[in-house]
Amino acid sequence: MMKKKILLTFDYELFLGAKSGSVDNCLIVPTDMLLDVMERHQTKAIFFVDTTYIMRMCEWANSNSNVKCDLEKIRQQLIRIVKSGHKVYHHIHAHWVDAQYNESENQWSLSNDNHYNVESLSEEQKTKIFDFSVSFLSEILREAGIEYNCCGYRAGGLHIEPFMSVKSEFDRCKICEDYSCEVPIEDMIESYRYDDSTKTPVAEGRYAEYPISRIKIYGLRKIMNGIFFRLTKNCQYYHKIGDGLPSAPKKTKNQVSQGKLEFSLPISIELLTPVLLPYYKKLLKQYSYIHFLSHPKLQSPSTISLFDKFIKYYLK
Repeated sequence: MMKKKILLTFDYELFLGAKSGSVDNCLIVPTDMLLDVMERHQTKAIFFVDTTYIMRMCEWANSNSNVKCDLEKIRQQLIRIVKSGHKVYHHIHAHWVDAQYNESENQWSLSNDNHYNVESLSEEQKTKIFDFSVSFLSEILREAGIEYNCCGYRAGGLHIEPFMSVKSEFDRCKICEDYSCEVPIEDMIESYRYDDSTKTPVAEGRYAEYPISRIKIYGLRKIMNGIFFRLTKNCQYYHKIGDGLPSAPKKTKNQVSQGKLEFSLPISIELLTPVLLPYYKKLLKQYSYIHFLSHPKLQSPSTISLFDKFIKYYLK
């Protein structure tokens, strides 16, 4: 039998629109639930930590007790993640530099997206952000008593191109792995090498790309999934735990427009429904390797329960 491999990755972040959501509901509660599932099955994952957000928290922590408390919750959870054998890597959403903190709600607004991509930042801003990311994650590893090089990166919004806008920071911070590109699941490979652009593979390239599996949901399956959501829209069990508002997605040239009877997205845990669970199992039978891109903030009690069932099926 062909060996089956899955790579589980999570973007550890708040919502990135007009309302960030709370740390408890977007990060702490759903992440603990995911960790409990993976601990039961001795399954490991990579968490891409939005360190740009944490950098902004550090600016407020000394003068605001709520931010200080939230920051400590995040630190303790990240230590738990590392001690449990999971990896933490860099995840940078550049437009946190313009985020506005709402003290009365203890939340942030990221409505200003003038610096949506790292490419829009000055060299000084990039250096500051990457330096903080390296320092913060290194500190988490030290407190957890774990040693490894945080050599992995995921671009905010998956906007890794133009790669040359971050290449110097990769070299300076000893980052050699990227996890930002998407590939249709039927064309999946575990990794490839590149030098100056993730779009141009180079056999002996300096950097490694680990692409995310993109799937299509269409036809009767999409219709049935839509009916399921309409039938369960008033049931809390199926509502996402995160309480923020998302930003409008920034489309890239390689993203395909979605038709009424089809949508194409990275395969993720938050997409799981009773309708799609058999489809996920079918994909696992059909393909030897799948790379999941998921978010704690988008989980519901239902998706976490289905994730538990999927992992049990995979381990068979």
